[in-house]
Amino acid sequence: MVRAFEPLPGTQTYVLTDSWYPSQQLLETCQERDFHLISAVKSDRKFRVANHNLQAKEWAQALPKRAFDFVTVNTAGYKLWSTVGTLSSGHTARLVVNRVIGQKSWRYLISTDCSLPAQTVISHYLARWEVENFYRVAKQSLGWGDYQMRDLFAVERHVQLMMVAHAYLEIQRQEALATARDPDAHVTLGDIQRQHQALSRRVEIAQIFDLANQGFSLETVYQRLAA
Repeated sequence: MVRAFEPLPGTQTYVLTDSWYPSQQLLETCQERDFHLISAVKSDRKFRVANHNLQAKEWAQALPKRAFDFVTVNTAGYKLWSTVGTLSSGHTARLVVNRVIGQKSWRYLISTDCSLPAQTVISHYLARWEVENFYRVAKQSLGWGDYQMRDLFAVERHVQLMMVAHAYLEIQRQEALATARDPDAHVTLGDIQRQHQALSRRVEIAQIFDLANQGFSLETVYQRLAA
C-alpha cells in the first residue's frame, strides 16, 4: 500500500501506524518513497541517544520530573519529553514520551521527521483515531467483519458496497449536522443508521397494517412478507 500510494503534488506524506507496524521493512519502504513514518512503539522498543541505549519505558522512568513539559494538544493536556536518537534499525527518529494528564499510562511515539515539534507529532498521530472509528463502524455496523469469501473479486465487491454504505451514512450525518438547531449537536453514523433502521421497521409495520385492513389472513401476510 505504501509503495503504491500516489500523493498529491506538493505534499508531504506521513504514514501513521500503531505499535504493531513500525518494522525495519516499513521504515525502509517509507524512506524509499520519501515519506515520513509517525508511529506508536511498544514500551520495550530500544532507542539510542548518544551512548545510552534504553527501552522507551526506561527513558520515561530515568528522567527527572523537571525534564517533562506540559503542553496542550487538541484541547487535551499532555506531559511529554522528546529527543532525537536512533532506532535499533539504524533509522534516525524523534522519540516522544507522553501521557494525557490525569492518566497513569505512558505512550511512546516515534517520528522520522525530526523537524516536527513533539506537539505536532502527537497531533498528527491522533488523526489515526478517525481511522479507528471507521474500522469499528465498518466491522460492527456495516458488515465488513461478516463476509466469508475467498474469491478476491467477491471480497473487493463486498468492501466497495460497504464503502458506499459508509459514504451514504456520512453524507446523511453531515446534512443532519447542517440542519440541526443546536450548533453543538453531536450526530454519529450510528445515530443515522438507527434512524434508517427505524424507518425500515415503520414501513414494514405499515405494510402489515395495510394488508390486515384489506382483510388478508395472517398466513397470507406471512407469505408476502416473510417467505
